[in-house]
Amino acid sequence: MSEDITARMGAMENKLDALIASVKSMEKNMATKSDLAAVQHDVAETKEIVEAWKSVKLWAQFGKWVAGLVAAIVTSAAAWKAWLK
Repeated sequence: MSEDITARMGAMENKLDALIASVKSMEKNMATKSDLAAVQHDVAETKEIVEAWKSVKLWAQFGKWVAGLVAAIVTSAAAWKAWLK
């Protein structure tokens, strides 16, 4: 029974060593704080671009609405003028 426990402890120790090695390799591959700061900066820039694009789209939609309104007014005025003659 003592040999069985010793064998199990040896197997557990080997698995633990493999796990520690795996964690150490993961730590090497993890992003550093400077990498994280660079990503946050890029995200902030992208957010600014998206907000600017939304603003441009909003103004374009407003311009399209105004153009439609002006066209309706001009058409109505032309029809009124033609009707009066």
